Amino acid sequence: MDSLQPFDPDSSGTFSDYAERLEFYFESVDLDLSSVFPSDPDYTAKLERLKSKRRAVLLSNCGSKCFEVLKNLTAPVSVKESSYEELKDLAIQHFDGSTNPIKGRYEFCSRFRGPNERFSKFYKDLTELAQHCNFGRSLEERLRDQIIVGIRDE
Repeated sequence: MDSLQPFDPDSSGTFSDYAERLEFYFESVDLDLSSVFPSDPDYTAKLERLKSKRRAVLLSNCGSKCFEVLKNLTAPVSVKESSYEELKDLAIQHFDGSTNPIKGRYEFCSRFRGPNERFSKFYKDLTELAQHCNFGRSLEERLRDQIIVGIRDE
């Protein structure tokens, strides 16, 4: 089985995507929480062991940059005392940035096609930025408008 790659905050991926990959990894190595049933007499102990292992997998595979950030975000509490869910939520909040739609719209409207930039890259970036704008039903229209505004003829 392939090992889990560390999260790279400098890449274009989000921590939310990394957390989703972690969930698949947990499933593949039998660390899925749904594998423990409340009817089991040792349910609480088994659940706590699973949660502890999930935290250990996250912290031992997330990469040095991410680990350092999590240590700082949880201080003065140790990362070992924080749950997997708490750590995951902190990392998503920190690395994925604000989900504030006003900030998202500002970034979307500030995106212009660079000199010699391929249209496909420009369009891909716009669609990714649009995910944080809450455009709803006007998404296609807003994309069209920003493409028109954002293309610079030189």
